[in-house]
Amino acid sequence: MRAHLAVVVVGALTGVLTSGADSTAFAQTAVSEPDYRVEAGLGLRFMPIGWFDLSDAGNQTGFRAYPALGIAPFLQYEIDRYIGIGFSPELTLNVIPNRSDYHVGEMLAGVVRMEARYPNRTRFQPYAVATGGYSVIWRANANSAKGFVVEAGIGSRLVLASRHALFIEIDYQKGFQTVDGGDYGPSYFVIGSGWQIGL
Repeated sequence: MRAHLAVVVVGALTGVLTSGADSTAFAQTAVSEPDYRVEAGLGLRFMPIGWFDLSDAGNQTGFRAYPALGIAPFLQYEIDRYIGIGFSPELTLNVIPNRSDYHVGEMLAGVVRMEARYPNRTRFQPYAVATGGYSVIWRANANSAKGFVVEAGIGSRLVLASRHALFIEIDYQKGFQTVDGGDYGPSYFVIGSGWQIGL
C-alpha cells in the first residue's frame, strides 16, 4: 500500500514539474533563421492621449486631442536579420481637437518605415521602428490640412510559427500639417498591436 502511494505521489510531482517546464519552454525555444525576405502585416492603433498645434490669426495655441483609432497595413523588405524597410498607409479616425469650433477629421498618411531588431532567435523579438511621410486630414465642412508626419517607438514580436507573428508596440507620432496658412498638427501617443506574416 505504501509503495503504491509513493508511486502515485512521485507521478503527480513529475506531472507538475513537467507542466511548469512546458510553460517556459515556449518563450525559450530557439527560432531558426527565416527563409523569406518580405513581410506583410496589419496593425490596429489606439491613440488615448494627443495634442493639437493650432494657430489662429498668427497666435500659436495648443489643445488636447480626443482619443483616436486607426489601422495600418504594411509591407516590409528584410535587408538582413537586423534591419527592415517598408511602406505603410495609415488611416486614423476621430482626429479632433478639444475646442468649441472643432471639425471632425480623418487622417490618411503614406509613410516609409524602418525597423531595427534586436539580434536574438527566441520567440520574443524586441525592435525599434521609425516612420516618416506625408498626410492629409479631411475635415468635415472645412478645408483639408496637409503636411509631414513622423513617428518612432519600440515594440516586440511574438513568433507563433515559422512565418507568423503577433506584435505590440508603443509609439509617439508628431504631425506638421497646416491649413489655410496656419498650423493644424495633431500629435499622439500610439498603442499598436497586430499580426504579420512572412511571404
